[in-house]
Amino acid sequence: MIMSNHGHPKKRLPPPPPRPWKKAFFSYTETDESDDRKKKGDEVAKGLERIYLTDGKKDLGSFDHAKPHLIRRFFTWLVVLCALTSAIAWIGLVWLQPNTEIDDLGLEVKIEGPSAITLGEEQTFLVKYRNRAFQPISEAEVRLAWPADFQVTYTDPWPTETQNNAWKLGMLAPAAEGLITVRGIFLGSLGAKSAFQVIATYRPSGQTRSRESLATQSLDYGASVFDGGLVLPAKTVAGDQVPVIFELANRGDQELSGLLVRYAFPSGFLPSASTGTTLLPTADGKEWEQTLSKLAPGTTSTWRFSGAFASGSAGDASFNVRVGRLRGTEFLTLYSQEAVVPVLAGDLSLRVVANGSDTDRTLQPGDSLRIAVAYKNVSPEPLGGVVVTLGIESLINDASAAGKSLVDWNELEDSSHGTTSTKTRIQTIRYDKDSIPDFANLAPGEEGTIELSLPTLGVTSGTRDAVILLDLSGTLATVGKDKVNRVLHANPIRIRYRTDADIKSMARYFTEEGAPLGTGPLPPVAGKTTVYRIEWTVEKMLHSLENLEVTATLPSNVAWTGQSLADAGEITYEEATRTVRWKLNRMPEDIRELVTRFDVSLTPADLDIGRFARLLGETRFTATDSSTNEPLVRAKPAITTDLKDDESAEGKGVVKKP
Repeated sequence: MIMSNHGHPKKRLPPPPPRPWKKAFFSYTETDESDDRKKKGDEVAKGLERIYLTDGKKDLGSFDHAKPHLIRRFFTWLVVLCALTSAIAWIGLVWLQPNTEIDDLGLEVKIEGPSAITLGEEQTFLVKYRNRAFQPISEAEVRLAWPADFQVTYTDPWPTETQNNAWKLGMLAPAAEGLITVRGIFLGSLGAKSAFQVIATYRPSGQTRSRESLATQSLDYGASVFDGGLVLPAKTVAGDQVPVIFELANRGDQELSGLLVRYAFPSGFLPSASTGTTLLPTADGKEWEQTLSKLAPGTTSTWRFSGAFASGSAGDASFNVRVGRLRGTEFLTLYSQEAVVPVLAGDLSLRVVANGSDTDRTLQPGDSLRIAVAYKNVSPEPLGGVVVTLGIESLINDASAAGKSLVDWNELEDSSHGTTSTKTRIQTIRYDKDSIPDFANLAPGEEGTIELSLPTLGVTSGTRDAVILLDLSGTLATVGKDKVNRVLHANPIRIRYRTDADIKSMARYFTEEGAPLGTGPLPPVAGKTTVYRIEWTVEKMLHSLENLEVTATLPSNVAWTGQSLADAGEITYEEATRTVRWKLNRMPEDIRELVTRFDVSLTPADLDIGRFARLLGETRFTATDSSTNEPLVRAKPAITTDLKDDESAEGKGVVKKP
């Protein structure tokens, strides 16, 4: 045992692992005296051991690299990670330019308020805003967009721009916030859906472009402050008076004004009287309307009507009433109510037909009214003392033409020989037992028809509109053995005059005073050119016209001179089709006449010798009647050199030989 210097036994070190390499190049012998060579060989051997031996655990039979030290490996990966992070940061700086909008917190807006809206009741909305960014924002502005039917009653603070409902906030510091209070009343249409919206704009710190925030509150118009009822009788008979009662209450806490009440009556119901505000038909004639100036909170208004169902009406009849306001031409319904009344068939059925229809229609002034009156006993009992009366009322400029008439009573054709009365405002033809003997006792199921014809008259100066009203009524003295005093009405018919506009087309060589308008030989001579003037005149009394157009074509031997003048619109000539065209978009109601003039030159051929030569083809006039929205078409025959409207040129139209 080998002892150490301290007397302890010395541990024997294990022998080094075998070296797989040969010391062929680095070995030395005992006889080699070169110390430097031995030293270099040892250094190389130790270097190989450091590379391929780690803690004696690696087999030097395979030359693999030893594992690096853990600390060295950690720092190596740390350097790589920092390099990747730096590269990503530089890519981000290149990709996101300074003016690119970055998703920051910015200006936040919110709406607090009801989504279920009660029409007519004041509603409150709170608009909150807050700068959630970590930097101040500039040019901040809040705009509110509410429905057009929202009537604002209060705002706090007052908007800086009332026209746009905008609040300019300017610069807001981080975490700065505010509140806008808006109150108002919705007067929209019941059952509709809408929205209350807030739009905020601002410019974040360090950026040149503005950004926007948005908040929306949905609105559902599901209720109303109005309450009411429509009261009808349990049942009624055609011809009997029907009382109608409508009550409307304001259950809210605000006074409401500017309201309209509209009634949609069932077919065949003819209103006769009302209490309160005047009842008038709407513009489209489908409803009846009255105004409600104001309705205070907690109060109730009542209206009463009466009317009767026309003869022949039967079955369930539905009445509908709506309360609302006008927005332009749109009616916004705040409240509606419906009620149904059963209608029993009456005793006498009456029906009037004019020009093939029992509904409203139009008629050209001067045309005849062909009227048929049909009657029938629909009762199981005989009807006694039947009298049928046809009333004819003439309305000129929306007023009853007392003492005047739009029909020519002198030309009345009536095979039943009714009794006429033309002195009153409503002129009548009356049929009783003297004209129709069956009316003394009209048996059950018995029926008949009365036919008559009445020509209409044209209108005079100052007439803007003309209407003929036909109202057929009947009275009964007895039903079976019972005495009655029953009055029945058929559905009335409203016959409106169409426009009386017409076109006049003529050619002249001289003025009315005899001054020449044309040039060249008169009578015209074959082979020589004569210039004539053509005049188109549109004349009317009734209604305004839209989209007017007058056209005609020139014959092959007539040329367009280019000389023209129109009171209104534009006159053109199309060479390809040889068409002269006069167009204007509108002829107002108060304009009675418009004229256009143009010159044409005629060079007659030898074939025209001894006859009148054609100057202009058929003239065609089209337009639209603004009041009735019906098309208008007129046509006038071709014009020749036979100038019948020119006294000075009359008899000088036959083409002569050269």
